[in-house]
Amino acid sequence: MCNTFTKPSKPNMKTINFFRSKLKCIVLLVLCLSSLRGAAQYPFKIRIEASPMFEGKWVYLLRDNNHETISKKFTLDSVKVKGGIWEFEGEMKEPCNKARLRAKVNGVSCEARFIIDPGLNSMKLDSIQYIKYLSLVTPETPSNLLYKEMNSIKNRYYDEYRKETGKLSGPIQLPGSRLFSADQEIFPLLRASSSLYYSLIALNDMAQFFWMNKEDSLLLDVFKDLDPNLKNSVFGRKFSEERLANIAGFRLIRVGNVMPVFSVGQPDGNQFSNSSLTGRPYLVVFSATWCVPCIKMQPQIQALYQKYARVGIKVVYFNLDDDRKKWLSNISSKTSQWINVSEMTKFKDSKIAKRFAFSSILSLVLVDSAGRIAYNAMDVNPDFKILDELLGKSGTL
Repeated sequence: MCNTFTKPSKPNMKTINFFRSKLKCIVLLVLCLSSLRGAAQYPFKIRIEASPMFEGKWVYLLRDNNHETISKKFTLDSVKVKGGIWEFEGEMKEPCNKARLRAKVNGVSCEARFIIDPGLNSMKLDSIQYIKYLSLVTPETPSNLLYKEMNSIKNRYYDEYRKETGKLSGPIQLPGSRLFSADQEIFPLLRASSSLYYSLIALNDMAQFFWMNKEDSLLLDVFKDLDPNLKNSVFGRKFSEERLANIAGFRLIRVGNVMPVFSVGQPDGNQFSNSSLTGRPYLVVFSATWCVPCIKMQPQIQALYQKYARVGIKVVYFNLDDDRKKWLSNISSKTSQWINVSEMTKFKDSKIAKRFAFSSILSLVLVDSAGRIAYNAMDVNPDFKILDELLGKSGTL
């Protein structure tokens, strides 16, 4: 018997390429799904024993953005209290997460802040501590212990300032110098918790406030003492880069330096450059239409402007917001006599604000006739007495 051998046909390259492309798609899909699963790798559970006053009420969990001091983006979850217990399970993309617990009591929205750590977070919700704040006994996890120690230091400074000012109730703003002193007491705590992810979050929160603007080097000193894994994380590298950029930006606007040239749009669409003011003194006011303190200070700026118009003082009123309608309305009603400019972007997206390392509004810079910075209020509240004195010395401006 003779077997007939049939020579195999030549492979169809189109078919092979088709299956290759499909295989690539499948591999990419698997890798993508794996990375997504890997991103949410910190499971947690929250269990709260709630007092009877919360029975049957909805309690809301807000997981904040760790990279923002005042979080505008957050994940919201809700659970109704049953049998005095409130439970929630989930996953985090980072080793811990800033969070808030919120509930309505007698029609008033109240909340408490804490840190979610991986694993079980057991807490007690007892009663209302005082208006708009819930009394929450937080878990004894490492992040929450550090958070409570930090708050204890800050509260001590607030209590001392209330006694000094006699304002024992209601909201109060602690001077930047006091808050800076409080932060200096907190630095050793962060160094002692150098491997804790929340230490990096806390450092980042400190960096967002205006009194730290000129002290970024101190923040970097603490950062250098953190665990290498934290420093080399995506968050850590971003923090370090921002601090170095801030240090460079703040050096640009030190008193005595030549004011850097900037160019920005005007209401009519034309570009304004501060180089056009060479040879005369001018005040640059960095403001926004939504900034209440800025609006309240406009009469003081106007008074200075009118008083020293004789020496040729100009006011460049910089709007750090993207709402053109509000900007134009503010110009027509309050600031029409000044040079009004805007990038038409939000404060956080302003290229000029980032260049000069601004982290707060209102900010003022007084430039003399030689083009040098005579005064800036990037790190303190504007002192109009000093501005008045400097402008009064027309020979120096």
